[in-house]
Amino acid sequence: YDGIEDLLRVKTWTKNPVIAEKAQRKALKILSASVLNNGEMNSLLDLSYGSEAITSWIYMQLGRSNHSQGRLKSARYFYAQVLNNFPGTPQAETARQGLEMLNNQPDGPASLLVLAPLSGDLAELGAAMNQGVSLAFDEYKKRFGKDLQLLVIDDQGDPVTSVRKAKIALQQESVIGVIGPMMSGSATAVAAWMSRAYPEIPMITPTATDNGIAQLGSNIFQLNPPPSILSAAVAEYAINCLGHREFAILSPYSQYGEVMSNEFALAAESMGASVVAYQQYEEGNADFNTEFKLLRTRKFEIDNRRRNMQRGIAKVNSIIPKERAQWMADSV
Repeated sequence: YDGIEDLLRVKTWTKNPVIAEKAQRKALKILSASVLNNGEMNSLLDLSYGSEAITSWIYMQLGRSNHSQGRLKSARYFYAQVLNNFPGTPQAETARQGLEMLNNQPDGPASLLVLAPLSGDLAELGAAMNQGVSLAFDEYKKRFGKDLQLLVIDDQGDPVTSVRKAKIALQQESVIGVIGPMMSGSATAVAAWMSRAYPEIPMITPTATDNGIAQLGSNIFQLNPPPSILSAAVAEYAINCLGHREFAILSPYSQYGEVMSNEFALAAESMGASVVAYQQYEEGNADFNTEFKLLRTRKFEIDNRRRNMQRGIAKVNSIIPKERAQWMADSV
């Protein structure tokens, strides 16, 4: 794969036509040897180097490979690409014969499509999601033994790439469901497209948190609740079930921490409660001693002010050091 990729780059950028022709000839020799798998050949298509000879060969090899694997919908797609886009090439007649062989045959096994970032900055998160899906899929296969395959595609966490690759996969494969994308931007883009183009195929995003993704279509599902819904649920439980009316918020210095804090405060205040203290911490911190001391100091000031008002003390914020020491000594 690395070799043919380098050859295609040479062909694209060299100004010497003899070298370009030689690079193309060697690349075609590798392709004709059938040593690349489907994923590698699809990746070469993504590079879009613009050579009709090479592109038609990749389409042809993908058609043959999928045909031999019983993935007949995908085989039809690639054979049709050769016929429609490269009618004058030697591969066109072979593609026509391949399509004739597939007449009246079923599409092959159904696929479950997984869209996750397997490269780039989010590759670690994507790998974790892919491992979880693969484990659940293996358990499902052991339990039910159905003819179903897992199709994992790298969407790079990019909305444009996610939609483009989802379109290709749904054209090529007998997809019955989509898991992903992970990131909210990509999930929103794919959901908006799928709700119109494939409303009969469900899409489940396990991690996206933006509001409104599940509302894009009746086939779109969101497993991770948006911050507004999650915060409202926490506030409702704390107020209605635990009977609390005053809260302190301890949150990390991050966009997520800020969003969750704001959403919880809005939800709590809409239910008649109030947030009386905020304290932030560095994300990843394992010792909250300082932060809790600051929050407890704020709690003492609030309780002390109330006691002074009950006692009729004019200076409601005045503090008796002994009372403060006793209050702070009580860990509760």
